[in-house]
Amino acid sequence: IGPFDQNLKSGGDREWGTRAYTAGYKVLYAEKAVVYHPARYPLSAVLKKHRRVAGGIAQKGSDTGKVSWQKFARSQTVEILIFLRLCKEILCDGKIPPTKMPQVIGVNVLITLVRVLEPYRVLMGGSPSR
Repeated sequence: IGPFDQNLKSGGDREWGTRAYTAGYKVLYAEKAVVYHPARYPLSAVLKKHRRVAGGIAQKGSDTGKVSWQKFARSQTVEILIFLRLCKEILCDGKIPPTKMPQVIGVNVLITLVRVLEPYRVLMGGSPSR
């Protein structure tokens, strides 16, 4: 099925996995497999990662030369719904002290803004970041 697509700024693993699945390969669970993934800190690193992912998704959607605005609108709606669900969990699950809620919701606002606005920038001709 070939190597990862070097032109993608993000989502290469998912794209490769989709190609493998489409080619008839089975995905198997490896109980002993361990994947290490670094936590991102500070906030700028978190936002950079979300910008890269959102831009990569937008790039993949626009590589064909025509954008499905209906699909794009649906993905934007999903981002807003994820934000609202997270806010509900933050406010209702009791795990976050009330004094920290504004900070946690603020971070989620910033992440959502990046994930909603970055695809517009890319679809209007900007380059996805890496």
